Amino acid sequence: MDIKRFVLVLGFIFSTILVVAQCEYTLDNYSHNDCFGANSGTIDITLTNNNASVDWAGPNGFTSSSTALTGLFSGTYYLTVINTVQACTLVDSISIEETIELSADFNLAGRCSNQDSVNVITNLWGGTPPYTTVWSNGDTSRNIMNLPSTSVSPHILTITDFNSCIDTCLLYTSPSPRDR
Repeated sequence: MDIKRFVLVLGFIFSTILVVAQCEYTLDNYSHNDCFGANSGTIDITLTNNNASVDWAGPNGFTSSSTALTGLFSGTYYLTVINTVQACTLVDSISIEETIELSADFNLAGRCSNQDSVNVITNLWGGTPPYTTVWSNGDTSRNIMNLPSTSVSPHILTITDFNSCIDTCLLYTSPSPRDR
């Protein structure tokens, strides 16, 4: 009688382990977005059982039933693995991240009047350093000296980071006529 109970308990434990294993998956690969606002994220999983299926839900109404996801924006993607044959369900989530948006702060110096040229000290942040910069006049210096005054059209600084993410920042060096 003790042997029958032992076999029954052992059989129950073994079948429980099999049922749980039928809803498992392996995370094969995932990638985050290298640029702010990009949709280059990926998630690739493998199901441990052919009877299982997947459902994904994510940002902006995203849904899929694929094990290989591409073109993902940053956010949390919720995975549901369902195996109706073994009656199990597994819920998990995977987050795809992105870098901080590239941007710049400008500190203007050396101006005596609104019509004077200015020296511009530029502080960059976001993205992935190192950065390269190009001003609309072709100058590749981050900090630029004697930049002419303008209130009609801005000076444009194009910033490129290590991942080739690009952003542009506008700089007016003189107040607009309505601000004078």
